[in-house]
Amino acid sequence: MGNRTSVTVAEMSVHLAGGTADEERLLRRTFGRGARWLRHSPDAWCRAGLSKKRAERLSQLVGGHAAQIEMDRARALGIELVTHSHESFPTAFRNLSRPPVLVAVRGRWPPAGPRLAIVGSRATTPYGSDVTRRLARAATEAGWAIVSGLARGVDRIAHETCLAHGGWPLGVLGNGIDVTYPAEHRQLQGRVATEGTLISDFPLGMRPDRHHFPRRNRLIAALASHVLVVEAGRRSGALITAGMALDLGHEVLAVPGPVDGPMSEGTNRLLYDGAAPVLDEETLITALGTDPPRTCGNAEETEIGDARPDVDALRRALGQSSRTADDLARLLGWTPRVLRSRLITLELEGRVTRRAGDRYAWGTQR
Repeated sequence: MGNRTSVTVAEMSVHLAGGTADEERLLRRTFGRGARWLRHSPDAWCRAGLSKKRAERLSQLVGGHAAQIEMDRARALGIELVTHSHESFPTAFRNLSRPPVLVAVRGRWPPAGPRLAIVGSRATTPYGSDVTRRLARAATEAGWAIVSGLARGVDRIAHETCLAHGGWPLGVLGNGIDVTYPAEHRQLQGRVATEGTLISDFPLGMRPDRHHFPRRNRLIAALASHVLVVEAGRRSGALITAGMALDLGHEVLAVPGPVDGPMSEGTNRLLYDGAAPVLDEETLITALGTDPPRTCGNAEETEIGDARPDVDALRRALGQSSRTADDLARLLGWTPRVLRSRLITLELEGRVTRRAGDRYAWGTQR
């Protein structure tokens, strides 16, 4: 994959200093394109509108080779660095109050199709575990990618269920993308990176810290059009994610629980405040505005191959043009899950090309 987005030393310096895309743009607007601002003094950066703290941190980084070392290390590890100026950078990230300069990515990129965040307590109850599995499976089979934070409890169950049913998990980390946390999630994190997508806006090697998780949660809220809270105590980080989602105009859903259960205190409060209740798989699918999963005949049962009717149907549907995955699913009458499976296999075989905007074309045409 590699760093095909051409991160600059200037962008990387702002990223390592904990700066935002807005601050990087401010420096470019004031001092000219590219890295011209690097030739000026911290006092000049402050006069342009940068905080003294940020200017001091930048001056420490600019004097050394930290930015180049970070970029070289990412390249060696096969980590893609996607800057805020690149076309594949999610629009929702740009709309954040503190948009990241860049995100580090492993796996499939850019994220496509509808995305549901499933979040909740790390110390989930048996009830919460069962509900998470059922709802994550229903959403996955309806074609929704599952976004979560790769923490213990609800996050882990949501990712594992998504993987078990052939879905697209998106794991957003509260540490460097080359760091595994918690340690027992090493295998799970590796699977998400291989079969889905890992995302982090922290520098490489950054260890987890409790202050990092609200920063991670804003990316979760931005990536997903809907946030489902399964279980959450009164001070759960899942409630922070829900609040951020509401600020972005995204839908918040919640699972009710026992009125005297500490792990339901947060979710029940969300429901009282107006979150949409999710009582079972059917109410979740209805809240997502998605048709319930349905079988699709030969497309569900046959293997991929040039002579198979489902591949022929897909080739005819694409013709000489390109279509979105949603258009193809409607045209062919296939479930999104089956369609994605076919497209991924054909893309790996080189018979289908994926373009920007989640559009697909037959063959290698551009």
